[in-house]
Amino acid sequence: MSKKEVERRSRRWTRRSEKPIRYGPLARCADWWCATRDARKGLPELPADDRRTPDADIPTGTPHMSFLGQQGIERKAKEWIVYQSEVADPMAHRSDLAARHKALRDELVLAEQRFTALDEGAPDTGKVAGEDRTDPGVAAQRRAKAHAAKRDEAKAKVDRLTAELNRMSAEIAQLDEQIAIQKEIHERRADIIEAHIRRRRAAYETRLVRKHPQGLFLNRLLRPDWPAVPDWATAASARIPRTRSGDLRPVLAARDEEG
Repeated sequence: MSKKEVERRSRRWTRRSEKPIRYGPLARCADWWCATRDARKGLPELPADDRRTPDADIPTGTPHMSFLGQQGIERKAKEWIVYQSEVADPMAHRSDLAARHKALRDELVLAEQRFTALDEGAPDTGKVAGEDRTDPGVAAQRRAKAHAAKRDEAKAKVDRLTAELNRMSAEIAQLDEQIAIQKEIHERRADIIEAHIRRRRAAYETRLVRKHPQGLFLNRLLRPDWPAVPDWATAASARIPRTRSGDLRPVLAARDEEG
């Protein structure tokens, strides 16, 4: 590997990550303003911190938290609608292919049975009408030739149906892969929306805790845990999307192939 290729790969692997959904100053100031107003109003209303009531039983929600949560649900629902509209035609086409595939499979079973019967059966050596004076050997050759023609025709039909089924199976697999990729894309977009809403809520809760008269108690109740890392993002389990066969290949191996 040349030095330029190494540098090119290094730049590609160490490039800047994609930007999250924009959290502009207007939205941020709006969240801060709501947090300040809620804190001054004493929202959420908390009991005395006497340790008699379990923390999990104390409600900490506010109307603005509900607003952010519903906004996230709405945006993710729109992503699902877009996904459904994008895969509607491929899924309809796949349903048609699946129905035709089943019909061809049934036809292939009958064709294979007919070919097996002709292939294993012996040709009729008897004479037919108009062959009363024909030599028996000649009549037998005619019957054998006709039998071989029927067997070749049955074999050709089996081969044709098998090739058509293989082509149709490959097309169905391609559609399945396309639909699965589209679903993964929109799932990741839903994750981005969820992260954006959590980011806004974190900004709101930060301001709320700082301005609330029982800020220390509220901070303990909110439990601002660090979000879990997705499985695919960990070094031990990082993988590229599934191949058509369903297998998974390591990311490094895919990168080596790209280089």
